[in-house]
Amino acid sequence: MSKALLWWLLGFWVSGSVVTHVVYIKRIGWPETARLAPVQVMKGPRWQLLLPGALFARNDLVLAPSAVPSLARAAAYLRAHPGDELTITGAYAGSEAVATIVPDLGRARAGAVAAYLQKLGALPRQLHLRSRRDDALRFADDSTNALIFSLDPGALPLAAAPVTVQQLANAQRYSTLWRPMELYFPLGSIHYLHTPHTERFVTAAAAYLRAHPKALLLTTAHTDSLGLMAWNLDMALARATEVKARLLTLGVRAAQIQMVQRGAASPIAPNRTPAGRLANRRVSLALRP
Repeated sequence: MSKALLWWLLGFWVSGSVVTHVVYIKRIGWPETARLAPVQVMKGPRWQLLLPGALFARNDLVLAPSAVPSLARAAAYLRAHPGDELTITGAYAGSEAVATIVPDLGRARAGAVAAYLQKLGALPRQLHLRSRRDDALRFADDSTNALIFSLDPGALPLAAAPVTVQQLANAQRYSTLWRPMELYFPLGSIHYLHTPHTERFVTAAAAYLRAHPKALLLTTAHTDSLGLMAWNLDMALARATEVKARLLTLGVRAAQIQMVQRGAASPIAPNRTPAGRLANRRVSLALRP
C-alpha cells in the first residue's frame, strides 16, 4: 500500500472523527429532539415532587400513566396535611380547542388529575380547578405537559389537625381496596399502629389476594431523615418485613407481596418539622390486580 493512500485514509479517518464530534456530540447546527420540561407539583426546602413532561396527548384529556407514581405521592401528602390546598390549572392550545368536542379542555385535564387524587384520598375541599388557554403551549411527539400546580400550605383552618403519630394513623380511612393505605410507626419502632380502618384494609386485602393468586400487594416502606441513610434503609426493610409477616399469618403467599424500602428518599412532608417526620414514618400498601 502506497504512502499516499495511507495518508489519504488517515485524513479521511480524522475528518470523519471531527464531523462526528461536531455534529453528534456538540450538536452544532444539528436540531435537537424537542423535550418537554417536567411539571413541579410541590416543593419544600429539601424536596420537590415532579411529573414527567409528556402528560397529555394532543387534543386529549386522558392523563399519561407515567404521572401515576408522583400523583400517588401528592395524594399521600394531602392526606397527611388536610389543611393544605392544591390549585390545578389545566392548559390547552387554541388549536386544540377547535379539534375537540370537550367544552373546556383545560378544566377537563385539571379534573382528570383531581379525580385521581380524590381516588387516593385527597379531600375535594383541598383541590381547586382552573383552566388557561396558552397558544404557546409546547408539544413533543404530539404530547404536552399542560398542567400548572400551586400548593397553599395551611390554607384551610383546622381545629384538630393531626399532631401525633396516633392521630395520623386514626386519620386513615378504608373505603375501597384500590385506595392505598398508609400504616404509621412510632419513632424507632417496626410495629405499625393498628386502627379499625387499617385492620379492615389489611384483612380485606388478604382475602382478595387469597382469592386472586396473580394479584400483588406492593408494600413501600419509608422513614424520616433522622440518622444515617443505611440505618434508615434497614429500618424501612424491617418495617416492610413486619407488615409482610402479618399478611403471611392471614394466608397470603409470600410471592404476592412485593417489598420496597425507600428510606428517607420519598418524603410526603418536609423533614425539617416534627410533624413532617411523623408523616414520613410509614408503609404504603397498594393492591395490584
